[in-house]
Amino acid sequence: QKWILASEVAKDPKFPTDYDAATTTVNNAATIPTDKFVEENAHDLIQFGLDPPQYVVEIKDKTGKTDRVYY
Repeated sequence: QKWILASEVAKDPKFPTDYDAATTTVNNAATIPTDKFVEENAHDLIQFGLDPPQYVVEIKDKTGKTDRVYY
């Protein structure tokens, strides 16, 4: 019942975060509407307007599985 916010660029790469805020953010990310689906191993992201993406959201579960959303 806790979230850890991790960053590759922060001085402290892992720090606790507000449970309700993190839960709301993850639930909102899970319901982002999509116009197009990019294949899991797509090589040409230009056709989707994602080269380079403005944002990359990476969600990793406790088993280590990672999903990325490019925006």
